[in-house]
Amino acid sequence: SCPFAENVFVSYYDDYKANGEQSSSVISASSPVTGTTYTMSCSNDGTTVSCSGGNNAFVTFPFHAVVVY
Repeated sequence: SCPFAENVFVSYYDDYKANGEQSSSVISASSPVTGTTYTMSCSNDGTTVSCSGGNNAFVTFPFHAVVVY
C-alpha cells in the first residue's frame, strides 16, 4: 500500500540520518493496513534505493529524495 511505502521511506530516511549513506541496510516499517511491523532489506546504488521483505513487498525510490527530505 502507499502508506506502507511511505513508512519504508521514512524508516530508511531515519537510518540514513543516523548512519549515513550505506550500500545496504535493514530497516523496520509498519503497515497501517495489517498493523504489523516488517523487516525490509534495502540496497542503495547511489541513484535508487530498493527495499524488499515483509509480505513479498518491494519498495523503490530515488536516493535523491532521501537527501532532500
